[in-house]
Amino acid sequence: MPKHQEGFIKTVFFCHKPRFSLARYEAYYQCPVIFEHDFNGIRFCASALKTPTLAADQRMAAYFKTVAERYEVDMGKGDDIVASVQRLFIQRMAFGETDLKGMSHALAMSMRSLQQQLKEAGTNYRQVT
Repeated sequence: MPKHQEGFIKTVFFCHKPRFSLARYEAYYQCPVIFEHDFNGIRFCASALKTPTLAADQRMAAYFKTVAERYEVDMGKGDDIVASVQRLFIQRMAFGETDLKGMSHALAMSMRSLQQQLKEAGTNYRQVT
């Protein structure tokens, strides 16, 4: 494991059966490894989430966010409001930006307009998301 990651991983989970000895996996990951689990995943310690990314580039992040926001608006043209909100919700889940204010901004409308259009479609924001 790379030096900067040591101790950050608490547990590794795999759905499949191990191909090698458990000790080999635990030596590599330097933590408990659980096989035949309900999901594949990695449990990190809380301090790992506070560690800055070594290759972070704020200018690139801002650029890609702008591109993504333009894409979101363009993709919504021609869809009904429910489909637009559902698709946008799925896209924005990765960024953790699924609140009503952010969604209405991405759809280029006010929160009140979004709520009104959903109401006219027979639903509301909570039901759609």
